[in-house]
Amino acid sequence: MWRADALLMSGTGMLADSGEGPSGLPYEILKWSLAAWLCRRRLLFVSVGVEPMLHWLSRFFIRTSLRLAGYRSYRDAQSRALLQRIGFPAGGDAVYPDLAFSLPASLADRVVPHGPSARPTVAVGLYDYCGRGAVSAVQAQAYRGYLDKLCTLVHWLLERGYSVRIIISDLSYDEDVRLDLRAALEARGGGLAAGRVIDEPATSVDALVGQIAEAELVVATRFHHVLLALFLGKPVLSVSYNAKNDALMAEVGLAGFCQSIDGFDVERLIQQLQTLRNEWARLCEGVRARTSQSRAELERQYALIFGSTGGGATLAAAAPASREA
Repeated sequence: MWRADALLMSGTGMLADSGEGPSGLPYEILKWSLAAWLCRRRLLFVSVGVEPMLHWLSRFFIRTSLRLAGYRSYRDAQSRALLQRIGFPAGGDAVYPDLAFSLPASLADRVVPHGPSARPTVAVGLYDYCGRGAVSAVQAQAYRGYLDKLCTLVHWLLERGYSVRIIISDLSYDEDVRLDLRAALEARGGGLAAGRVIDEPATSVDALVGQIAEAELVVATRFHHVLLALFLGKPVLSVSYNAKNDALMAEVGLAGFCQSIDGFDVERLIQQLQTLRNEWARLCEGVRARTSQSRAELERQYALIFGSTGGGATLAAAAPASREA
């Protein structure tokens, strides 16, 4: 910290303890926040996401870290409200969009136009639902049901002439899900040999953007699959595992194209997919306007942050690893 002028904290699911307890992200955040305070360096929490914190010690670590910060902003209003519910006075803090909305606009140039003779591709995102059923028989059954529904969706798409691109953005958690889905599809005789189900994982953000850019439609679960699809102007359905997905979809006028991952209905999902494709020409105008507005809001936040930090200052960007790549 002595080599930096400021410490910038960012991350979609940064303020949370899911799956790791107080000794994971909450402790790492507190450790770095205290280092910045001891070195008298500026501490900024920028467009961070907040999710439920189950352990009292996690909540204590997070509240303490935030109190040391000279600047705080949150990804959405529900994140700010969650902090207020655990006793942190966040009401006067700012709300700014997720930082991914300020990715280079040139990335959208990678969107592939689909001609009338081209075979359309649907991207289907994976998620390690119920920890792949490793904890209990109930969770194992729920995970098998999740895979079965994905197989049903993939087969429906294949039968109607689509190709399917399987996408993941967290190799640590979702790679095994990809292998499980591949095995389940092969057991059903699922079109893998014909090359119409493409499932090689993306190993970088650039590769993930490229995979989504090639798709005509996206069925997403990971938050950043949803966000990147919107950023690229792609029709997207959210099979949401967290309220943050629903909040993002509602912001761009797509609240009617969400389902919860817990017990989602494949038949309804297919109907939503068809409706979304038919109405996208009307809906995309609002999505693009909101995306453009998000970029402008983030530019204002950057001007506020870097203007007050000073030209030529060194920022230490601390983004501890989380489940969202």
